[in-house]
Amino acid sequence: MFNQLSIRRKLLVIVLATTFVALGLAVGLLSAFDYVSFQTRMSRDLVRLAESTALISEASVVFDDRTEATAILETLSAQPQVVRATIWARGEVLAHYGELIDGPGAIRPDGPYFDGDFLTVYHTIRRGGEVLGGLRIQSDWG
Repeated sequence: MFNQLSIRRKLLVIVLATTFVALGLAVGLLSAFDYVSFQTRMSRDLVRLAESTALISEASVVFDDRTEATAILETLSAQPQVVRATIWARGEVLAHYGELIDGPGAIRPDGPYFDGDFLTVYHTIRRGGEVLGGLRIQSDWG
């Protein structure tokens, strides 16, 4: 069928096909870039939130103040994407916000982790060089 077209129509088909392929590639690349940028921004923001929450939680961990630790985690309700958070010290849960999934046995090194529909950030709570406990914040990003 293509062989039966005039030169003008063949050129038009070739130009249109090339344009559609180029547009498809551009849209695909821009979508991939946007997805990666979104993941990077979200993990950076949640890491910053975890750092500041861990810093504020230091005194409640030192003094084993569960009420204060819970109040600190309750402030995370201002972030609608945060679904749960846990502070642990001395091998046990000190406070949690949202549903408690598991205790400190599932601790990972500091940093962001994408687990399915969730972005989870772990942050060690320290005083000087001494490790006091840890913080896990989980955000819904899916």
